[in-house]
Amino acid sequence: MAKWHGKNMTIIVADSAGAHRNISVGVNSVDLPSDQDVVDVSGFGDAKKNYVTGLADSKVNVKGAFDDTASTGSHAVLSGLIGGTTGYRFVAMPKGSASGYPAFSGSFLLSKYNLNASIGGAVMYDADFVPFGTQGGTWGTVA
Repeated sequence: MAKWHGKNMTIIVADSAGAHRNISVGVNSVDLPSDQDVVDVSGFGDAKKNYVTGLADSKVNVKGAFDDTASTGSHAVLSGLIGGTTGYRFVAMPKGSASGYPAFSGSFLLSKYNLNASIGGAVMYDADFVPFGTQGGTWGTVA
């Protein structure tokens, strides 16, 4: 099985006008969960616990260095999405953007965009994307 370095991760986010922007340059951390609620439905007569799956969740977290490049920087893209009422396209490609590579994508709302700074460090951001609508994020491949 091939292994890949995190430096290949490519993050594409649609800005408020719908243009797809590559914000990968400043991103230093991304979390792409595919969580599923699990409910215990065991009964008194069961010999083992029994479970059923519930709703899926794919809340995405992205962290990186603040970049205020006009139109394409992370700040220009993300600050325009906070408070939006419609989903925006989010795509994460762990191996890069070549055709056939894995891609996690979907329609998301930006629920958090926080800037953090300290006297001895760089200005950083922390952003949370939550699924918009019923589909959320799904795994597929780059077209």
